Amino acid sequence: MAVDRALLEIIRCPECRGTLSAFDSGGRGCRASASSNGARVLRCEACSRWFPIVDEIPRLLPDVLRDVRSDEDFFASNQGAFSQLPVPRSHFGSRTATPDVHRQFQKQRLLWGTQERWEDLYLAPVRYAAPDRAPNPQAKTFFSMNLHCHYGTQPRKDEIIAQAAASGGKLTLDIGCAAAGKRALLRENGNRYVGLDVQAFSGPDIQATAASLPFGDATFDFVICDSVLEHVHDPWKVSAEIFRILKPGAKGLFVVPFIYKSHGAPFDFFRYTKSGLHTLLRQYSVVKIFSFGGFFHVVGHMAEAFYPHVPLGFGRVLKAMHNCIFYVLNKLDRFDRYRIFSRGYYALVEK
Repeated sequence: MAVDRALLEIIRCPECRGTLSAFDSGGRGCRASASSNGARVLRCEACSRWFPIVDEIPRLLPDVLRDVRSDEDFFASNQGAFSQLPVPRSHFGSRTATPDVHRQFQKQRLLWGTQERWEDLYLAPVRYAAPDRAPNPQAKTFFSMNLHCHYGTQPRKDEIIAQAAASGGKLTLDIGCAAAGKRALLRENGNRYVGLDVQAFSGPDIQATAASLPFGDATFDFVICDSVLEHVHDPWKVSAEIFRILKPGAKGLFVVPFIYKSHGAPFDFFRYTKSGLHTLLRQYSVVKIFSFGGFFHVVGHMAEAFYPHVPLGFGRVLKAMHNCIFYVLNKLDRFDRYRIFSRGYYALVEK
């Protein structure tokens, strides 16, 4: 599979927003309007930085996230391409990662005493060769529904996405992309979809960071930022970047947790109240915020964390019954009128 030619037309340098040109393994230019088969390297026409294409995924990381070792290994193994390109140096990474960054992150999850600074851990380089992790999508059965919530009469986030896809002719950016079904839906009716993630194992169209989106101003018609803002070091910067790349009148969908368990540690930084989310999105002309998962849903999550502490093996029994318990609690959420407690919020915004 080749790099999407339409994708080459919209991506930009994450450092200077300059136009990128694609070159194959022999250093020959690959025009976006012609065949993009064999595109191997991207070069910024403004600042002369180069970016690798690995497994047909452009790796558009800013310098602070690029790894010196990865850059130099790619440079050495693609001399045919670089011999024809005027590049200033063999690497643009500013850090050197350990050989197995993923294992380093997993180990760090268990260290709560003496540990590295949060800033250094967060900015640890993301290597081009991501760890092999086979996708394990859960089937939507009764026993995988413990995250389902009562929504009442308000629109569900899935309905918002389906409505955006139904309009047709839209260019959508999915930040932190994961669900394959969502990708397929947003590629129907003449729509175009771009999946972006800072890691490559989820199979994004582009590997990049939300804090430095590699696109020009006013590029997208719709942006999805689902369960990402709690995991970023600077949500204000990410929010500003999303606002920048949306067209005037374009819409965005944001999903954030409020009362929810710690997850993805140590990269779990924030929880958002309704007012906090509204403040983060205040630059938009229209902001509609909905809650999901009320008091009883929250109680279910707290109960799940308590099961391991129940003695005499009863905790295991409760854990086995967990989905049944959750099913009942989610039904009771229809009686929670005020939603003082909620699992989280999602916002539909318009620029």
